[in-house]
Amino acid sequence: MWPFRPKIKQETKRDWHTREAPKDGGSFWAAYENFQFISPDGKHNVSAQYFDEPPHGDSYHIAKVDGRRLPGYVWGGSFAWSSDSKYFCCSWMPEKSDNRGVRVLARHTIVLDMNELKYFLMPEYFANFQIQWPQIVEIKLVGPDPRNFKKLVLRSFCFSGAEEWTSF
Repeated sequence: MWPFRPKIKQETKRDWHTREAPKDGGSFWAAYENFQFISPDGKHNVSAQYFDEPPHGDSYHIAKVDGRRLPGYVWGGSFAWSSDSKYFCCSWMPEKSDNRGVRVLARHTIVLDMNELKYFLMPEYFANFQIQWPQIVEIKLVGPDPRNFKKLVLRSFCFSGAEEWTSF
């Protein structure tokens, strides 16, 4: 829908927001700004620099994992760290364009192995999730009181060790 490559939002010190993750593997929301996501043990950092957003859609960001560029883009939305800080999960899209040069907007759920610097694209997209290693659980928050939501499990993906990971 955009036959041009948008300019990266200009960085200033005030543009960056640091987010610490829940220590239980639960997800947190972030979008439309520049963010740094600090792992629960404080040893890893995922930065997400605002890049663009489609009309009526979430923002997408250039991501660096411990200073190394992650291919593609991470979408604004839910982000989560595993309680041991080994895994990070979020929404992702590849750097693809169609035959007219228009960016292909796709959403996948990506899981990063922070120690091995590799990633796995889950077979299905999960909008909101919690890492309960070796599972990624898609959850929905329900209830009338926003201070006391209950978590409803919609589905899960369990890692078996046979998955094909990609180094970056």
